[in-house]
Order: sequence, then structure tokens, then C-alpha cells
Amino acid sequence: MKMKKAIKYLNTNDPDEVFKFYKRYYRSLTNKQIYYLLAKEGLIEHTWGSYMRHIFPQTRDDGFAIDTVKKYGESCSKISRETGYYGINANLLNPKKYLSIQVRNSLNLPSFELWSHQRYCIELWVEHPDLAEYIRNEIGNPRQVRVCHANDIFSERKLRDAYKRFEEMSLREPKEFVILYLGNWGAAGRKMYECVAKQFSNRVSLIRHIGINFEHIPNILPHPLAKILGKHAENNEIFDIYEHYEMEALRPTELILLIDDTIDEYYDRRLFPGKTIEDWVKVFNNLKEKLVQSIEKSIYSFEPSDSLENKSLNNRIAYRNTD
Repeated sequence: MKMKKAIKYLNTNDPDEVFKFYKRYYRSLTNKQIYYLLAKEGLIEHTWGSYMRHIFPQTRDDGFAIDTVKKYGESCSKISRETGYYGINANLLNPKKYLSIQVRNSLNLPSFELWSHQRYCIELWVEHPDLAEYIRNEIGNPRQVRVCHANDIFSERKLRDAYKRFEEMSLREPKEFVILYLGNWGAAGRKMYECVAKQFSNRVSLIRHIGINFEHIPNILPHPLAKILGKHAENNEIFDIYEHYEMEALRPTELILLIDDTIDEYYDRRLFPGKTIEDWVKVFNNLKEKLVQSIEKSIYSFEPSDSLENKSLNNRIAYRNTD
């Protein structure tokens, strides 16, 4: 849906209503990503007050921004407890059909390793935790690339785990380890990147800052307090950066495309054993179909004993008579 259609669709000029609509429409995006999308289109104000009101849950009156998915799950659980609606409808789905469906659904294809034949091993390190979760779901998991939060370097346990991970992988198979870093454009963001680079400089082959970089700035909105942050942030003179832009200001499609294209630079599709996997899948599907047909034949040929049904019925009648 085009952003500018929101007001016409909702028939409202209330920026909070527009924000809530897009929060529902783009459930996977973070509050900051939605804020910058709407601010770029002029649907909400790009001011410090608007920024705070839409991004931080404690500043909102309606509570919509407080972990929407969790609240939705809790409300569903509450409704279920009150109404007693649990599981399947026994009148619409008989046991034989249910078992047949479960058998088919349980025999899924496994995930194949995408990087076992590659020269490189990639990790994505992201400055913001919410954005890291978004990137993990959108591209990290599908492409089998680990996504880490940059603040992990300040946790002794997590930093030790990262060291151990690189060490174990290097012993298991010889690869070149590459960290792709995503963070804000600004003195503070650059400082965080330098901290990550310092911690892993002797353990990986390359640490690369892929965004935000100078070439991304002309197309995105600055932080609402960019001028103030630029004047008072520490390390400005060290890095010669007096502006502040957030990763979330990049359009989600552009962000994912940036990451995807960069990963492709280190992934040689010619090395993927496609023919071997294609043959594997063909054999799997043939065996699965034969197995399912055999099990379904046993399921549908089964007839419950009348004596068992009568015994169960008599037990229920006897139980009721004791009340």
C-alpha cells in the first residue's frame, strides 16, 4: 500500500491513527522504521516530540507500541480461558483425518547448509537490538547468517562466547571470517564500530562497515535532534563527523537489499551442491509419499471395537448416576 493512501483510506488526519495503522500493516518493522517511513512521506511531523511519542512506549497513552505481538498473544490466551475454546473442533475433523494431516505435516524437508562449501563465513553485527531482531527474521535466518547485537562486546560472557565460536569454527573447517557491521552515522555510531573492530581484529579476516555510509545520507532523514547531537556528541573531532543519521531511516526494502547484495559478494553460488541436493529431495519426496500412503492405509482401515465404545459409554453413564 502506498504511504500517501493512508489518510484517504483511514479518513483521518490524526498522525497517531496513521502511525497505529501502519504499525498493524507492517507488523515486522520496528517503531523507528515506521516513524521514518511516515515522516519521509510527510504523514507525521519530523520533530523531537513526534519522535519520542511514536517510538517510546512509555510516552504513548494508548499502549499500542508496547510489544504488540505479546499483548495480542496475551489477549488471545485470556479469551480462550474465558470461552473454553481450545484445540480442534471434534465435530469437523475426525481422528483419522487429523492423524493423516499430522503425518504429512511432520515429514518436512530439512534445511540444507548454505555455507558449508563456501570460502567465507559471515556474521552481521547491528548497533540497535530491535533492528537486529528485524534483520535476523527478514534475512539472517533465510540466508543462514548469524546476526549479533553490537552491545554484546560489553558483556564478558557474550564476548567470550563469540571468541569461542570463531575459534571452534576455524578448527572445524578453514574459512575466512567476515563481520559486516550496520550502525548509525554519527560520532557515537562510529565509536561503537571502532570498539567492535578492535575486539575482533585478530580473530577475523575482515570487518566491514556497510551502513550507514556517506552515500546513503542524501536519501534519508536526519535524526530530529541531529544538530544538537552533532554539536555536543563526544568524539566528533576525532571522527570528523558532526551529523547524526539512524539506520532505521533507510527504507526497509533498501536496507534488506543492501545486506542481501553485500552477502552475495561473499557467497559463490557455483559452489552450492545443487545437483546433489536436487537428487536428495527427489528421493526424499518419493520415500515420503510411500510412507504416508502406507500409514494412511493403516489409519483408514482401523475400526474401533464396539465393546470398547460401549464400555466407555457405560462408564460415562455410571459416573453421571453417582452425582
